[in-house]
Amino acid sequence: MTEVSRIAAALALAAVVASCGTASGFNARPADVYSIMPSQSDVRSLLGDSAWWAGPPSFEVDPLDSATTPATQKFAVSRLYLHLGTDEHLLARYTVMDKTSSATTLMTNLGARFGTSLSSSPKVGDQVLYYAEYGTGGAPYVTRTYVRVGQVVLGLVWTKKDANIRIE
Repeated sequence: MTEVSRIAAALALAAVVASCGTASGFNARPADVYSIMPSQSDVRSLLGDSAWWAGPPSFEVDPLDSATTPATQKFAVSRLYLHLGTDEHLLARYTVMDKTSSATTLMTNLGARFGTSLSSSPKVGDQVLYYAEYGTGGAPYVTRTYVRVGQVVLGLVWTKKDANIRIE
């Protein structure tokens, strides 16, 4: 399992655990989702480097961003992790939709935007999309991973300075 899929699997598992508890769907609040965000030490451990630092969290809740937030999105919580000494970063964003079909539509839209997923394996969550692309700057290699678990979509964007990004 590659680094990208290991991170995605760990964070998707957190979404599964957080979504348990009711038969009627995901009833978590933004603070609940924030509690499953990886800590600075989690990111350091997963990426094997102590130079990773967590930035402040971002909460997309009503009425903030209501002009640009889809009506089917309940809320989103994200956090940026920066690697000191390089231009690398990891962005983790949990988007909670109003129902599973809305999350499936979001995944379909992401597939249309970024094209065909590089792989469907390893399978994590209910749906997964993997992308690798070239960016610019000091960390020109970018991976995008999107994982849907029920009505929660986890988006991971990881910029790297090295070209050793593989998705198997």
